Amino acid sequence: MTDPKNKSFEDQVKGMKEIASKVAGEVMDKATPDGITALLKKAAAGGIDTVMLADLERLASDPGELKEIIEKLKAFGVKVVEAAKSATYTRK
Repeated sequence: MTDPKNKSFEDQVKGMKEIASKVAGEVMDKATPDGITALLKKAAAGGIDTVMLADLERLASDPGELKEIIEKLKAFGVKVVEAAKSATYTRK
């Protein structure tokens, strides 16, 4: 897989849609300028079951912040998938 850091946002969304279609999933929404706050609110309300990213650094570049966000998502029962490594990080 090409390094996601060198792809445009639109290319990353296209790639996520391709991967989701292969695992019988669907991209329902994509990142917005209010980013993490909106993601966590939607997850807390039960509106998300999986977050798929081209690279975890798209969620947070600071390791401590990344761990905190993943733990919050895990508490809401949300699975985090890093497509670049085909790895799943959380599952309740």
